[in-house]
Amino acid sequence: MKMMRMVMEYRPEKGTFVIKYNKRQREDEDFRNNKRSKYGGWVKEKLLGRGGFGCVNLIKFKEPRPPHYKDLPELLAVKSALNDTCSKDLVREMKVYESLGSSPFIVKCYGQLDNYNKGEVNMAMEYASGGSLASAIESKNNGDGLSEWEVKAHTCSILKGLEFIHGKGFVHCDLKPANILLVADDDDDSPYSVDGFVAKIADFGLAKTSSVRSNTGDDECMRRSKVGGTLYYLSPEALLENTQEEASDIWAVGCVVLQMLTGLVLP
Repeated sequence: MKMMRMVMEYRPEKGTFVIKYNKRQREDEDFRNNKRSKYGGWVKEKLLGRGGFGCVNLIKFKEPRPPHYKDLPELLAVKSALNDTCSKDLVREMKVYESLGSSPFIVKCYGQLDNYNKGEVNMAMEYASGGSLASAIESKNNGDGLSEWEVKAHTCSILKGLEFIHGKGFVHCDLKPANILLVADDDDDSPYSVDGFVAKIADFGLAKTSSVRSNTGDDECMRRSKVGGTLYYLSPEALLENTQEEASDIWAVGCVVLQMLTGLVLP
């Protein structure tokens, strides 16, 4: 067991000894005593989205931060579960993120945040200040689609992200503009950057292991036999054969490209 450093100091004015802790202990103690926020050191700043699973909020940390939050960005997006079933799904999604690891074309997941609401599950993610690709399509050129160079840059990012996902033995199963987020990028010369933002794939709530990975016997909780996703982006084999593999994600990319070019959803 890790021992905590402490020093006994005599206080003559009180005729007693007091314990002085090291800096890390004092920080932890200060945080425990500072219960201004019922969310465990962070507050919800703005609602970013809502769905059947619950909601996504922009959050900001309160000071003093607990030591284990000090390396996290100042602003994060937090996905909170609505009920017990959604909580299990959110925990499963975090396991998918953990198995995937890090990629510049996947929205970062920082794991579960502490909270004071018993039973609540909160998943911390990279904040996409550019919103979703869906909102970008709707807002640009009166909803008539993006320029060809913008479509090219975003498509390359999406394909890079899918290459990474498929290489890890997963199928996304719900690729669509609403699940592609635009994250601020400092590299203005990047071929993937559009107006200072890079498209990154998000929302792995319906992701599953591919048939190749499932045959290894691993990741039982991440297998899924039922078809999932959004109707307009589902592949023919998903609809007709109840099958979703890597090719189904590629079909969805084609649907997304068409939507970026025209502003229209494939009928």
